[in-house]
Amino acid sequence: MMKLPQSLLFRLLSVIAGAFLLMAVIILYFSERKLVEIVDQEQELIYSEKLTAIISTLDLNNDKLLETGIVEAYKEGFQEMALQSLRSIYYHTNQSPGYPVIVNYRGGIVLHPTLPAGDMSVAGEEVIRKAISMEHGSLEYVYRDGEEKWCVFRTFSPWEWVVLFSVPKEYKYRKVIQFKREISGLLLFICALVLAVISLLLYHVIKPIIKLSKASRAIAEGDLQIELKDERNDEVGELTRNFMLMQEAVKKQLTDFAQQNVALKDEMKQRKQATAALVESERRYREIFNTRTDAIFLIDANTGTIADVNKGMLAMFGCTYTQALQMQVKSLIPDAHPFSFRGGQRKVIKAINEGPQTFEWLGKKMTGEIFWIGISLKLTKFDGTHYLLAVARDINERKVAVQALEEEQERLAVTLRSIGDGVIATDEHGKVVSLNNAGEKLTGWEQDRARGNHFSEIFTIDDVDGAGTEQQPIIDQLIAGTSIQRDKIVLVNVHDQGKRSVALSGAPILGRDKKVYGAVIVFRDISDALKIEAEMLKVKKLESIGILAGGLAHDFNNIIFGIQGNINLALTTLDPHSNVVRYLEAADKATVRAADLTQQLLTFSKGGEPVKRIISLKGLPDEAARLVLGESKIKLSCSYESNLLAVEADSNQISQVIQNIVTNAVQAMDDEGVITITCDNHVEEDTADRILNPGQYVHIAIKDQGNGIPSGDLDKIFDPYFSTKQIGQGLGLAICHSVVKNHGGLIAVQSVVGQGTTFHLYLPAVELLSEQGAVAEIRSGDAAEQKKSVLIMDDERMIRDLVTEILMSSS
Repeated sequence: MMKLPQSLLFRLLSVIAGAFLLMAVIILYFSERKLVEIVDQEQELIYSEKLTAIISTLDLNNDKLLETGIVEAYKEGFQEMALQSLRSIYYHTNQSPGYPVIVNYRGGIVLHPTLPAGDMSVAGEEVIRKAISMEHGSLEYVYRDGEEKWCVFRTFSPWEWVVLFSVPKEYKYRKVIQFKREISGLLLFICALVLAVISLLLYHVIKPIIKLSKASRAIAEGDLQIELKDERNDEVGELTRNFMLMQEAVKKQLTDFAQQNVALKDEMKQRKQATAALVESERRYREIFNTRTDAIFLIDANTGTIADVNKGMLAMFGCTYTQALQMQVKSLIPDAHPFSFRGGQRKVIKAINEGPQTFEWLGKKMTGEIFWIGISLKLTKFDGTHYLLAVARDINERKVAVQALEEEQERLAVTLRSIGDGVIATDEHGKVVSLNNAGEKLTGWEQDRARGNHFSEIFTIDDVDGAGTEQQPIIDQLIAGTSIQRDKIVLVNVHDQGKRSVALSGAPILGRDKKVYGAVIVFRDISDALKIEAEMLKVKKLESIGILAGGLAHDFNNIIFGIQGNINLALTTLDPHSNVVRYLEAADKATVRAADLTQQLLTFSKGGEPVKRIISLKGLPDEAARLVLGESKIKLSCSYESNLLAVEADSNQISQVIQNIVTNAVQAMDDEGVITITCDNHVEEDTADRILNPGQYVHIAIKDQGNGIPSGDLDKIFDPYFSTKQIGQGLGLAICHSVVKNHGGLIAVQSVVGQGTTFHLYLPAVELLSEQGAVAEIRSGDAAEQKKSVLIMDDERMIRDLVTEILMSSS
C-alpha cells in the first residue's frame, strides 16, 4: 500500500497549495500597504479640512477682534466666543471618536472635552512638546490608558495656540482592518476552490495509472472486470493494451458502462459548478449592494412597489428593512411643488421612455426631516421583470453650502453696487475681475465689457503736465505688493471723454501664504469738492480784501470829508467870481468822485451792509437794466415766474448788482444783440456736492450775446481791480459778489468764448408779507425858542473841529 506523502497527487497538490497561499499572502501584504497609504492620505485630507475649519473660525474671531481696535480689552471675550462655537460643533453633536484639542505654547489646556482650561497635566507629553515645536504636521502616540492614537495639528500664531485633532488609530484604520478581514476570507475561499478544481484535473491525469495498478492487482487475483482504455502510446498504454487483449470479450460492455458513468459525472459536475457560480454571484451582488454609502432602491416598474433596498437607504431615511419594503415611494418625497410625487412620476416616465435620468430632488426621512438628494434613475430587467434602479445620494450639506455661497455672493454684489465710490478688483495679472456701478459711471466701461481687460485699459489717466509718465503704473505697484494713496488723479471717461478729478486708494489682495492674488482699487469723484474748495478759497480771499478795502475806505472817507468841508468853508469866504472859487469848485468835484469811490469800497467791504426789507423782484431787474441801456440798440428780454417768491434784500444794492452786470454785457456786445433776464424759483436739495445751503431761492439769470470770457479769466473776474477793459476801476463784479454774499446768496458765471456769458444770482426766498403801514412822520411841533447845545462825536479830531467850524459859521 502506497503511503500518502509518496503519492504524486499529494505532492502536486502540496506544491500548488503552497504557491497559492504564498501568492495570497503577497497580494494581501501589498494591498494592505497600498490601502494604508490611501487611508493616510484620506485621513490627512479630512482632518486637515477640519483643522482648516477650526483655524478659519479662530481667524474670523481674530479679524473681528482686530476690527474693534482694542485688542487687549476684548481678546479674552473673542477667544471665548470662538471656543464656545467649537464646543457646540465638536463636543455636543459630533458622533466621531475623534475630537479637537487646543493647547497654548506652554502646554496648558485651552480646549479639551474632559480636561479644564488651564490644566498643565499634558504639558510634558511628547506629542504636545512636538506639536508646540512644529508649525504643522501629524503624529502617532500612545495615550495614558495605552490606547494608540494619531493626530494632526497646526499652530495659530495670533493667539499662540496649537490646534490638534486626535483620532484613535484603530478608528483611523478601521476600513483597512475590515478590508483585510474580507480579502483574507475571499483569498482563502478562492485558494480552496482552485485546489479543488486542480485536484479534479490531476485526478483525471493520474487516473489511468491508478486503474492500471488496480487492474494488475485484479488480474493477479483473477478478476477480469477491470476497465482499461488504449489511450496512450507510452509504457502505460502498452501495458493497457496487453491487459485489453486478455479481457477483449468483456471490454465492450465495460467501456459502454464507463462512458455512461463519465457522462453522468460530467453533468453532475456542471450542475454543481453552475449552482456554486449562482451562489457566488448572489453573494457578490449582495456584498456590493449593501456596501455602498448611497441609498439604492429596486422598484417594480409595473406596480410601483419597493422590491429591495440596501443598508445605505435604511441609514439615510432612518427605517428598518421591513418598514422599507412596506413603504410607498411617495412617502419618501415631500408634497411640495415642484418636488411633489407627480413631479417625480414625470421623471420616472422620462427614465422609461428616454433613458437614464439624473437630477436633484427633495427627500423626506421617517422623522419628517426634509433634505436634498441627488437621484439617478435607470430602467433594468431581472428574471423577466422590469425594475427601476434608483440610486440616491445625500447632497444636503453641499446644497446648503452652495446656497449659502450664492447668497453671500449676491450680498457682496449688492454691497458693491450700493457703494458710492468706484471699486475695481483685479487678478494677479492686473486683469479686471469686477467693476461696480459707480466705477462704470466714472470710467465709462460696463462691467461685462471691462471684465478680462487690463486695468490700465479701463482706468485711463490724463497725463497732466507730464506727471503720469514719470511714475510707476498704479496696477504694477499693487501687484508688487505696495498699497497706494493718491489725493488727486485726472481720470478720462472712455464714453464721453470727460475728465474727472478722483481720489484713489488701492491695496494688494494677499493670501495666507502672503502671495499677491490680485488688487482692489477704490476711487471717488472729487471734482465738485474741488470746485467747492476753490469757491470757498475765493470767498475767503474776497473777505480778506474786503476787510482791507473797508478799513482804507473808512479812513480815506474821513480825509475826503475834511478836504470837502474845508473847501466848502473856504468857498463861503471868497468872492464867487474869483479864480480861486473856480479852482476850489473843481477840487470839490474831484473830492465828490473820490467819495463815490470810497462808497464803492465800503459797499464791497462789510462796511456796506445792506438795508434789507421784504420785497418782490418782479420788475426790479427790468428797471435797473433799462437805466443802463438808455438809447442803446441792444434789446432787453425779461421774464418772471408767475408765483415768484419774495426776498429780503436791499433793493438799491440789488439794482446796483444788475446794473454792473448789464454794463459789462453792453460793453461786450458792441451795441447789438439781446440781453435776456429770467427770474424763477429754485429749490436746493441736500446733496453731497451742493454749494448753496439747502432751501428755497430766487434765481436771476442774466445772459448776453457778447464775446464771452476766456476760461483762464473766469476764476479772476470777481477779484477787486481785475479788468480786461482799457477803462474802469475793476470793482464792478467784486461789488456784485460782495453784495450777493452779504444777502446770504451766491453769484456764479458760465461763459463760452464767442457764444456769450450768463451770470446766475441766487437770493434766499421768504414769504411775501402784506403792505406795512407807513412810518408816522415825526414833527418837531411848536417848541419855544431857547438856547440849545449840540454834541459832536467822532474819532477824528479834524472832523470834530471841522463840524464845529461849520456849525459856528452857520450861526
